[in-house]
Amino acid sequence: LFLEKCRKNSALQESLLRNFRRYDEKLHEEIRLDEKRKLMSEQMECMSDILRDFSKKFSKSSLVDNELSAEIKNIFNSFSVRCTKALCIVDTDGNMTIEASCKKIDREIDRRKLKEAIERTSLRKFSEPEIDFTDTGTKITFRQKPWLRMKVGKIQLSSEDSPICGDCLRDFTDDFGNRTIILSDGMGTGGRAAVDAAMAAEYFGGLVEKNVSYDNALKIINSILELKSTNESLATIDAAHFNLFSGKVEFHKAGAAVSFVRKNGKCMVIESASLPAGILS
Repeated sequence: LFLEKCRKNSALQESLLRNFRRYDEKLHEEIRLDEKRKLMSEQMECMSDILRDFSKKFSKSSLVDNELSAEIKNIFNSFSVRCTKALCIVDTDGNMTIEASCKKIDREIDRRKLKEAIERTSLRKFSEPEIDFTDTGTKITFRQKPWLRMKVGKIQLSSEDSPICGDCLRDFTDDFGNRTIILSDGMGTGGRAAVDAAMAAEYFGGLVEKNVSYDNALKIINSILELKSTNESLATIDAAHFNLFSGKVEFHKAGAAVSFVRKNGKCMVIESASLPAGILS
C-alpha cells in the first residue's frame, strides 16, 4: 500500500540504496581497521619473540681457547703479518672460528701455507679465509670446514596451460655449516602463483638466513601475504635444514606436499598436517 501511494518511489529507493552503501562501506572500513590493528599486534608479538630468540642465542656462551689463540698469533707473525689479536672461538657445537686482527698488510702472503700451518696447529680443517680490509688494518677469519659436502639438483615444470612456473626454490649455506633449501608453491598457476611463491621463498629465506626462527619467519610471511592483496594470496613453504657437520636434517612444512627421503635402499615419507602461509591470520 505504501509503494502504491508513494509519489517519489524511485527517489526513495535511490536514497535507501545510497545510505545503505555508505553504511556498508563504513562497516567494511571498521572491519579492515580491526584486521590491521590485530595484524599490528601480532607483528609486535612476533618482534618480541624474535628478540627473545636472539637473546637465547647470544646467551649461549662460546669458549675461547686462549692457549691456541697465542699459538695462532705467533703463526701470523712468523709469516711477517703483524697480528695484534687472535681469537680461537669454539661454539656450543664444538666448531671453531679463528678471528685475527692484523696491521695493514702491505705485501702478498702465501695463504695456502698460512692455512696449512694453522690447520696443523689446531688439528682442524678450515675453509678459505675471509679477508676484510679497513683503513686501520685487516681482519682475517677462518671458519672450520664442514665434514660433509652436498650436491643439489632441481627441475622446474610449469602446468600445460602456463608458460610460467608457480614454484620457487631458494638454496643457501650459512657461516656455520648449515645448508637450507626452501621450496614454495604459490596458489593456482601462472604469474600470480609465481609472484606469491617468489615472495614467500625470498622473504622467508632471508629471515632464516638472518637467524630468525622458522616459527617467527612464518608469522612474518603470513602477514606479508595478508597485506599484499585484498584477494586471497596463499603460498606453501617447504624447508629442509641440513647440518654439514653432524649430517642431521630438519624438515619444516607449511601446507607443503610430502617429502621423500631415500636412505640405505629404503624410502621414508616426511609429511605434516599444516596450512599454507596467508590463509589465516
